[in-house]
Amino acid sequence: MRALADHLGNMPSIDADSGASRSVAVVGAGITGLVAAYELRRRGVNVTLYEASGHAGGAIRTTHADGFLAEHGPNSFVTSAPVDALLQRLDLQDDVVEANPGANRRYVVRHGMPLPFPLTPLAMLGTKLLSFRAKVRVLMEPLIRARRTPDDESVASFVRRRLGHEVLDYAVDPFISGIFAGDAETLSMAHAFPRVAELERECGSLSKGLMAQRRQRASDDPPPTAHQGAMTASPPARARLISFVDGMQTLPAALEASLTGTLRLGCPVRLVHRHESRWTVEAGPDGAARSRTVDAVVMATPAHVLAAMELPAALRKFAAPIERVEYPPVSTLTLGFRRVDVAHPLDGFGMLIP
Repeated sequence: MRALADHLGNMPSIDADSGASRSVAVVGAGITGLVAAYELRRRGVNVTLYEASGHAGGAIRTTHADGFLAEHGPNSFVTSAPVDALLQRLDLQDDVVEANPGANRRYVVRHGMPLPFPLTPLAMLGTKLLSFRAKVRVLMEPLIRARRTPDDESVASFVRRRLGHEVLDYAVDPFISGIFAGDAETLSMAHAFPRVAELERECGSLSKGLMAQRRQRASDDPPPTAHQGAMTASPPARARLISFVDGMQTLPAALEASLTGTLRLGCPVRLVHRHESRWTVEAGPDGAARSRTVDAVVMATPAHVLAAMELPAALRKFAAPIERVEYPPVSTLTLGFRRVDVAHPLDGFGMLIP
């Protein structure tokens, strides 16, 4: 959602008069489709949002049971300026809950115990999460020759080559599983972590690259004088890790409520084809599909849904790579405990098990 909101925030405004003559079909009412439809409608575009299932929000769903709040999908997200603006327009500011600043540790299990993940160089030297040999291997990172071949490299290969297998097993791989639910052996480094890959290409090493970035920031932001400080605009709002008082479903529910007359639930799109300069979208349940002609189509579906859709031959060749996109299975299990039965101080945001 953040990426889409950032993109939409950079788009030129559309006057209501000119936008009303345009029509767009948005396919898929997950968070991406909801935000796209909301923003287009706000700018005066005639939007129809199609969703095959009976509910909006995609994987974002919240359940309340026996005094517990359980998330079926994501449990938080990071804000940006466009996202904060969206929350303000939806009047959700008072429903926001920020992550507890006192629970800023991340735990990784090793030897059957949750160990805090080291967040500073000094903490890395003292952590029990990595062996002495692994720490020495990390310190040798600036001496590792940079890879110059242009072909793609997996995250696992990159980390093993630069930092060693133990860092991969107990530092990187658990976070990869938590972020992408994917396999570090097959995940592309250039696409998953492009900025980290660039550090090696541009500076020859991660350590040198990070130090260069730090020096660059220091030179770009000299301390202002008293006069300059008074004239400088207020700094941009900091990114926050947030959820909502009643759970993550608060956001898609607010977007859905704002799209009355636009959202079509239980209405799968079966056919999309081009006719001269416009698009025809055929959608609806079996035996009751209807066609609608629009100026543009936004596809906000999972890749496998798009791959299974009937598309024009001219587009099918571009959709072929999408058919190979893998969706790892993810299960969510929610457990509830009495606080008095938990000895851990619970001073962390999460615990990852390699």
